[in-house]
Amino acid sequence: MASYISSSLKQKLFLIIPAIILLVVSLAVEYSVIQQTGRSAYPIDDPYIHMAMARHFAQDGVFGVSKAGFSASSSSPLWTLLLSASFIVIGVHESLPWLLNLFFGLILAFILTRMLSERLQSSWAAAFLCIAIIFVLPLPTLVALGMEHTLHILLMLLIMGFACKSLLNQDDASTVILALLVMLSVMVRFESVFVAAPLVMIGLFARKWRLVLIVIAACAGPILIQGIININQGWFFFPSSVMLKSVIQGSGWEKILDVPDRLYGQLLGTPHLTVLFMFSIAALLSALHRSGSIINRDSIWSLTFLGAVILHCSCASTGWFYRYEAYLITIGLIGLTPLIRETFIALRGKWRNIQSTSERYLFGGVLCGLVILSPAPFYKNILSIRLLVPAARNMYHQQYQMGLFLREYYQNQAVLANDIGAINFLADIDCLDIMGLGSLEPIQARMVGTWSPRILHSWCMLRKAPVAMVYESWIKNVLPSVWIKVGEWTITEKVSVADSTVSFFAIIPQHAETLCANLKEFEARLPDGVILKLIDNQP
Repeated sequence: MASYISSSLKQKLFLIIPAIILLVVSLAVEYSVIQQTGRSAYPIDDPYIHMAMARHFAQDGVFGVSKAGFSASSSSPLWTLLLSASFIVIGVHESLPWLLNLFFGLILAFILTRMLSERLQSSWAAAFLCIAIIFVLPLPTLVALGMEHTLHILLMLLIMGFACKSLLNQDDASTVILALLVMLSVMVRFESVFVAAPLVMIGLFARKWRLVLIVIAACAGPILIQGIININQGWFFFPSSVMLKSVIQGSGWEKILDVPDRLYGQLLGTPHLTVLFMFSIAALLSALHRSGSIINRDSIWSLTFLGAVILHCSCASTGWFYRYEAYLITIGLIGLTPLIRETFIALRGKWRNIQSTSERYLFGGVLCGLVILSPAPFYKNILSIRLLVPAARNMYHQQYQMGLFLREYYQNQAVLANDIGAINFLADIDCLDIMGLGSLEPIQARMVGTWSPRILHSWCMLRKAPVAMVYESWIKNVLPSVWIKVGEWTITEKVSVADSTVSFFAIIPQHAETLCANLKEFEARLPDGVILKLIDNQP
């Protein structure tokens, strides 16, 4: 009895070890960020976009990146609403996105370990593999980003689990839960459709008609509702982030021709996806050989991963800090566990049958080499953790200071900018987004080919914007000649910002002196590593 209790405790301990490691690493990263910036800062501007929308919805009742009005800036409405609810209950705190990510990350680590334990039939092997997956994703990086990706991966795991139950058994309860999970996941990230589509195809093959209809409805419902809301507010059907970053951004035949370029370019240009794709084909063939049928748990995982990778690489993007493809990596690695287990059993049998000491040394050396080289495709993913602190410091030195500057001098005024997250989270401005994520006019002008310096200047004058804070390298082709460049902020390191120099322009010439005085006064509050350069505009 005592040995059974001891064995049970060991198994439970193994199940929580990955979550404990994630907690320790995440706390260490967050502590270092706070040490460098004095607050919970984030490595990129995107989480601040969600925070800005959540703050304005909680405080002003406006679902937009600025309180000036609605904007279809988020393709993750559920995450934005979750942040907004947290702001209402607890208050607007910059640490809340990180705390939510840590919470979902710990649940994800525990469920992932449980899944792996069932598939590998070994708690210690599951814990070891889960720790590897945590750093391969990389999950500490996703937690530090403060975005919706951790929650999305968690929902993906649950969807795959309940999809297997529904496809292998006529389980009404599993089908209902699956529909709810699919609906929630689509509201978290549109890429959930890439996982649902292969599951629908498998359901058609298995003649699970009700399952197919329910999954299609669960996918289409949130997209249609959000699209109708966007159109009623005068925006495009799809959110701006989808319009700007996916295959939809093209026009006519460009969209079709862009698909193969995206597919082969991203699949072959992303080593971790390439390797997983190749091994998943082997895992699928192995599963088909074992069962003789395509409708089995292992085949469902492999087929879903292969289909989702093809759809994602064809229509969407892989991105900075590996956050876009993290859900694919998770599904792919879990799908490989039967192949990993079979390989381990075969190698163990081979090892036991070796009689010669020299052969054992040779065999062991080859195995050690393979183990050492196995993380190679994920090398950059793992090392991305090193970038988190300098990237957060980078954002604090540039984007965060821009937000503080606007809150001090341009509150409730129109301002032109190209990175809109931190400035709208910190300040209440009428934001004119030159890139189109938070403003509709630039996207419309580009689509009809009328985007020009004249259109840009007219738009700013119509909205009575006195200043522009932009990367000059991004707008040099449409920079109006009548604007007066007053100054620049240059940061001494460039990690996650798109450009190390932000330029300040007076759109209205009469405002040049005021802008110059504001920059001089604010200079004393700039942190070390930010250099102000004023431009002499005297004739």
